[in-house]
Amino acid sequence: VKATSSNRHFRFGDGDSGNNFGADIDWVIWDVTGAYAPGEGVQIPPYLKVDGGPPPAKWLVYDAGVLPTETAGAGGDTLDISDVSDDYPGTGMIAEIIDDPDITGNKIFKYLHPDGKRTFCHYFDESYEDSNFTIVTRIKGENDVAYDRAFDIRWDNANAGTRDELRIWPADSTLELEKADVSIKLDVDFYAWHTFRIVVSGDLAEVYLDENPEPVVSGITTATTSSQYLKIGDGSGDAIGGYMDWLILDVSGAYGPDEGLPIPEGLFVDHGPEPYIPKWLVYDAGILPSETADCGGDTLDLSSVSDGSPGTGFVEEIIDDPDISGNKLLKYLQPDAAAKTMYRHYMDEVNAAESITLMARVKGERDAAYDRAFDLQWRNAKANARDELRIWPADSTLELEKAGVEVKVNLDLYEWHTYRIAVYGDSAVVFIDEYKEPYLSGVSSETTSDLYIKIGDGSSDAVGGYLDWCILDISGAFEPGEGLAIPAELYVDEFEFIAQPGWRIYDGSVLPTETGDGGDSLNISSLSDDSPGTDMVEEIVDDPDITGNKLFQYEQPGQYGQKRMYRSYFNEYWKGTDFTLIFRTRALDGYDQNFTFQWRLDNANAREDLRFYPPTGRLYLEKAGVEIFPEFSFLDWHTYRVAVYGDSTAVFVDEDPIPVITGKTSDGTSDHYFKFGDRGAGTVGGLLDWMIMDISGAYAPGEGVPIPEGLYVDVPDAVEDVAVLPKAFKLSQNYPNPFNPTTVIQYEVPRQSKVVIKLYDMLGKEVLTMVNKEQSAGRYSLTLDASRLASGIYFYNMQADNFVKTKKMVLLK
Repeated sequence: VKATSSNRHFRFGDGDSGNNFGADIDWVIWDVTGAYAPGEGVQIPPYLKVDGGPPPAKWLVYDAGVLPTETAGAGGDTLDISDVSDDYPGTGMIAEIIDDPDITGNKIFKYLHPDGKRTFCHYFDESYEDSNFTIVTRIKGENDVAYDRAFDIRWDNANAGTRDELRIWPADSTLELEKADVSIKLDVDFYAWHTFRIVVSGDLAEVYLDENPEPVVSGITTATTSSQYLKIGDGSGDAIGGYMDWLILDVSGAYGPDEGLPIPEGLFVDHGPEPYIPKWLVYDAGILPSETADCGGDTLDLSSVSDGSPGTGFVEEIIDDPDISGNKLLKYLQPDAAAKTMYRHYMDEVNAAESITLMARVKGERDAAYDRAFDLQWRNAKANARDELRIWPADSTLELEKAGVEVKVNLDLYEWHTYRIAVYGDSAVVFIDEYKEPYLSGVSSETTSDLYIKIGDGSSDAVGGYLDWCILDISGAFEPGEGLAIPAELYVDEFEFIAQPGWRIYDGSVLPTETGDGGDSLNISSLSDDSPGTDMVEEIVDDPDITGNKLFQYEQPGQYGQKRMYRSYFNEYWKGTDFTLIFRTRALDGYDQNFTFQWRLDNANAREDLRFYPPTGRLYLEKAGVEIFPEFSFLDWHTYRVAVYGDSTAVFVDEDPIPVITGKTSDGTSDHYFKFGDRGAGTVGGLLDWMIMDISGAYAPGEGVPIPEGLYVDVPDAVEDVAVLPKAFKLSQNYPNPFNPTTVIQYEVPRQSKVVIKLYDMLGKEVLTMVNKEQSAGRYSLTLDASRLASGIYFYNMQADNFVKTKKMVLLK
């Protein structure tokens, strides 16, 4: 139908006088820019109700004029948070409305809860069908260390099936999305007022601070719920103390700052400086450090040259990486010991924290003319502390120069390594190749009023090395696995764990579950296959045969399915396939089995179980399918040495050099641990005196590091009992021999005597006195560290009473 008109207007109402007219009109909108079908043109304003669509946008408002419990039935646009939940108020709770000391006429809700918990709840309207909504609130924490957090803000979003909670930790300036398990530490004072906007889109929550356009923290929750509400207060039982000015909710959608409805007039909104978002500042050696000025973005500006006295022969150039196609490196050679040049980056004076993280990928120039590779220096006025990491490739040494500490590492520093320096104020911790255990740490007493980092050569030595990249995070000190991920485009060296010969020890003096890491302890505290039943016995008992000795006793009289295993994880970085396990045990009479010993070695794709069956005298390598019935009894004490060569196993008894059983398994595994105990296949009873492990290799009796002193070792019947005191002086051959750099010397003293043991070189010149003291009768062991000696042949001599003995050793470096 086409009708013409010369008018230019829109009108509605009763345009036909011949009919009755009646209608309720909610809204009418008009757009003169074009004709648009649904889904085209400008969207309908969100505050208008559209049939079949989301609810109209509006703020439900709690303005702290009354207590939350008094908001019931207020109607209108009031946010009803009157329902009390998690109501365990404890003692000392304060919930009151007070005058705002900063804004005349304003009221604020004061909530101090040192004990117990209580939350105030708003239930969403039952007609709400969406899963996106917006929460905004203005909060500050109570400036008292007695309180852990300011308000918690929790939402259960049944339409999305998920829930989460924003926790505000003022003491360490941290925001946490508790169920998403993400948190961030900001350079923000949460004891001061801030406006928090929480934008919920299903399972995703984004938190904005003071209406800045970028979220400061976001996370996706997997915690589930069938409820639909918003709660504020304290829902976890920690001490909560804070102040709330107002809280508003819009269920029509998820709106960031400057989206959706404006915050209602009359509510004060904080607009502080944009918070600093932690990030890496990056130098990737694509250009010379001096060319990084004004690169912008996240570039680490190293253009300021400090200590600029390059001298003669100085080389600084960008070269192609011969190992990584397309990568560039900074080559830095400073052969003049009197010269020096460093590249400096000034840290952000506003956002730099007392703690920082500095990383670099460096290798030394393999030339004896150069003393060190790069120096990495920091001066942090925020902590009034400074220090410098120096890398000495020639003798594989790292030094924290101002802290006055150094360490010799078992690494080739002429090769590439990734160095991470976590600087905690005046202390620094140095990690290499992202290995979680630090190589070096120290505390500096040197002070500074400067605020920068520098790389290069800062002292009077010849420095030569290569730099792949250098990155800096000024927001905090982060160890491997913490903080920001290293940018994906940067190559990070993988830690190569080199197992050093030595024993991890469990001596039976505590329950396996009470062991832990540290020192030379064998940590077998992790429980596996743990269904012990009600009759299990595990206890530490006195050894009836050896005074002062303790034993671990385990009894499980239950039948199949009742079990407990004690597990020790191999070092996660260990790539070896061979290890040695030694233990001293005996079975208890009347049980089907003694302990089972299992290992799962993904490095060799091999697994095995060693099992003892006392009633039949059966010793069984289960995965290899090999069994024997030895002549000795499992009810007697024996020392078992298990040498594991990848998928092959040899078991020695009482240090006899001939194995009693060997086998090879074809069973694979993706696991990485050793465990022992009760596998739940029959009754189990046994005593364990001690257990030791060495992952540096598989060693038969007489090989590897000697069994530690103080551990009782059984010997074959034909051999003299080692518990008997020596009958004569004896000096044993050192082991290993040849060696580098340590070796062990054992000797025996039959009666109290003055013992002197010295080391001599080939010319008979005395090099070292290793022992010079009165010693009582017994067997002794000493370790010689020859790291400061030159390669060659040496002689060690023992004198005691009329006994004199000399033996030869060879040091090979």
